[in-house]
Amino acid sequence: MMPNMTAAPKDIEGDKALRLFIIFISCLTAIRVVLLMISDLNIGPDEAQYWWWSQSFEFGYFSKPPMIAWLIRATTSVFGDAEWAVRLGSPLVSAATSIMIFFVARALYDSRTALWAGVLWATLPVMMISAGIISTDVPLLFFWSAALFGLVRLCKTEGASLGWAAFTGAMIGLGMMSKYAMIYFPLALGLSFVLSTFARKAMKPLPLLIMGGVAFVFFLPNILWNAANDFQTLSHTQSNANLKGDLYNLDELAEFLISQAGIVGPILFVFLVWGLVRLKKKNVLAGDEKSRDMMLIAFLTPPLLIISIQAFLSRANANWAMTAYPAVIILLTAWMLRARQMRWMKAAIGLHIVLAAIVFAVATNFTLADKLGLQNEVKRVRGWPAQAADILSKSEGYDVLLVDDRELMGNLLYYLRDSDKEIYALDVLGGYIDHHYEAFNMYQRGSTDKALLVMKYPKYLYAYVEFSNRDVIAISELDLGVKCLRQYTLVALSGYDSTKTQDDIPPPPPGTNRRNGDCKPF
Repeated sequence: MMPNMTAAPKDIEGDKALRLFIIFISCLTAIRVVLLMISDLNIGPDEAQYWWWSQSFEFGYFSKPPMIAWLIRATTSVFGDAEWAVRLGSPLVSAATSIMIFFVARALYDSRTALWAGVLWATLPVMMISAGIISTDVPLLFFWSAALFGLVRLCKTEGASLGWAAFTGAMIGLGMMSKYAMIYFPLALGLSFVLSTFARKAMKPLPLLIMGGVAFVFFLPNILWNAANDFQTLSHTQSNANLKGDLYNLDELAEFLISQAGIVGPILFVFLVWGLVRLKKKNVLAGDEKSRDMMLIAFLTPPLLIISIQAFLSRANANWAMTAYPAVIILLTAWMLRARQMRWMKAAIGLHIVLAAIVFAVATNFTLADKLGLQNEVKRVRGWPAQAADILSKSEGYDVLLVDDRELMGNLLYYLRDSDKEIYALDVLGGYIDHHYEAFNMYQRGSTDKALLVMKYPKYLYAYVEFSNRDVIAISELDLGVKCLRQYTLVALSGYDSTKTQDDIPPPPPGTNRRNGDCKPF
């Protein structure tokens, strides 16, 4: 049986807790930056795409709002375009998010809760991993946590501080400029009005109006960009939902729920389930803190519930509900401290650090990955400088490289950035635009350039009917120690015929849609 949770341990002096946490997060961030600089990890395809976006300042991009590109531009303009510089914003912003978690927890509860919530957040398995890559979740979680802090401060002034209302609105708007998952924040705000008397103190008409107005102003540039570009980002987001197939997927729901244990680690996941199951028990929600607990429950519910429904209807990635976890971690810390379960909290932190050490050891040393038999886990982020150089050498005498795959396109743009070779996307004639390169970096058919197509799926070469000559001239392949070689086919294109249309594309040859042997391109 869990101990009674009504008696809280003695608090730590506020300034001392903050000093301890700043020392901790500074040391952890320094270690993360050093690991970035010595890591063997090549740029991943999404990271390469975000880097390419950062080469031009925009208020939006095909699949995401602009904040990730702005963040990369800020670090690479100072430190250059090396892999570690592209990713540098991640450990820095992650540290800022951890500090914001500290302030939210201190404003809601006390300094002891704040200290341990910050440590738990910084050492979560998903945070330890995400601090080593650059992704849209990194700025999103900072602005989400900052908006939550602004809201808590607004609650404590009972809605009287219009400055905190404006601050919260600005953070919501900048969160929307980071990732559209920020839309869960207003939903959680509405739910907190229902569940929490503490949250209702902030919800007066004027502060809410200011909050919404400021958020809209900060998000307006992205709305205007989308309006000028056929709302491409919205269309891409809708296609990600993928609600056209089987709408009853218990296996996908189960996989998503199980994956959440990987987000917070098994110990914290079990404690979260235990706490939620026993919500109505007096030893879970008790005293003056009950309303504050309910506010956090309101902020974890929309992301987890909506993405669970999405998983049941189609599919969902584990990180799609990440905005639930600032509230989850603060709430779990408060519950564990009330229950005097420090041994489990310390066990969770220790386990997370051990797991992170293993991941970083493999990520910073591919030789170790090979010895441990983990070649398959790192195959997408290794070998790219060599393979890009091989493709470049085989393209001598051709004016442009054309690419038919988003992931390959990003890696070639990044690793051939210092060459003078022009690189463009090429899609099947009249095909659907399904990524940023096809929307904004598409090869203009009809050019007289000598063009070399680099194909991930050569079996689809038959569809490029506007080129009468499609001659395979070389193969670029790399052995990464896994079952299949990473292989690309290089095809010389010529004889452009402007009269060809999609109606001229013949039916696929027999077996085109089948896998060739046991190997699948990667």
